Amino acid sequence: IPYQEVCERMGYPCFGSKEQFRLLTDKTAFIRKCIECGVDVIPQYTEQDFVRKEDCPADFPVFVKPCDSRGSRGQTICHSFAEISDAIAFAKSESKTGKVIIEKFMGDKQDFSMSYLVIDGVPHLVRTGDRYVGAPETKMNKSAICGVSPSGHLDLYLHKVDEKIKRFISAVGIKNGPVFMQGFVDGNTIRFFDPAMRLPGANYELILKQATGIDIMSILIKYALTGEMDETETKLLGNAYKLNGKMAAIVFPVMRTGVISKIEGLENIGEMDSVIGVYRKHREGQVIEATGDISQRIAEIDMLCDTKEQLVRDIQHLRDMLTVKSIDGEEMITSNSDLTLL
Repeated sequence: IPYQEVCERMGYPCFGSKEQFRLLTDKTAFIRKCIECGVDVIPQYTEQDFVRKEDCPADFPVFVKPCDSRGSRGQTICHSFAEISDAIAFAKSESKTGKVIIEKFMGDKQDFSMSYLVIDGVPHLVRTGDRYVGAPETKMNKSAICGVSPSGHLDLYLHKVDEKIKRFISAVGIKNGPVFMQGFVDGNTIRFFDPAMRLPGANYELILKQATGIDIMSILIKYALTGEMDETETKLLGNAYKLNGKMAAIVFPVMRTGVISKIEGLENIGEMDSVIGVYRKHREGQVIEATGDISQRIAEIDMLCDTKEQLVRDIQHLRDMLTVKSIDGEEMITSNSDLTLL
């Protein structure tokens, strides 16, 4: 939204209107638009549904979150009616508008995300991915510790969902720019809950460039300067989401609470053939608190491999190399960061 406001005031090209950015940042408005366009969403509840326990229609657990926040902030999984009041108050404290969303908890479903680059009104799929979260005992079960692309549910998406999302993009009226959406795989569909009119919140564009030669950042910079997309680049977008048959991962090793004394291994990880980039999030001396969100990540590590088997091996290898010690001498990296779930 600030980007759109700056462009409007300065007369610069912008890849979205005020209304489009509202629909793709306000989750409540997004859900209404999805329903209108036939895009599946997670079953919803209202605050009124939880006024009286005896009248509550919810099937617990439920998920409470702000309607307009980012970075997994203000979110609570409620397992009983008694937890709802505090969860709503917490979500409102992280919301600019004071509005919350209460929905069925989909924790046992695979988290899925995708991105399009829209050019002259035509959406080009550039990414699908499966998102893996941390273990409940580390309180990171609402935040990603890894994203893998292409998604293992790519065929389902292409055959059952892709056309619905393209109709949604057309209905919103997006002509040029990126669109990102996140959801859960549920049977033969994907139920979406989070939108954005931006690139994904990590450095996937670097992975895409390494795998395909397509430079999305260059395309968007040219648009920002000229108001036109680069046709030379866009001709390559047909099967970009397949990454030329390669497998990619964006890994977020996460830490327990404590004061960081020593970080070792990130430099060696950066020298691995499959690692495109390593981006440190914290330094020695910083205090890590149990926020359960992106603040507990020590780094972002971007990887590209020829096969899934190589990807799993290299993730385990980087896990073995990375260590973060607290001032008490304890290891701060959580055990779930080895991503054996892959």
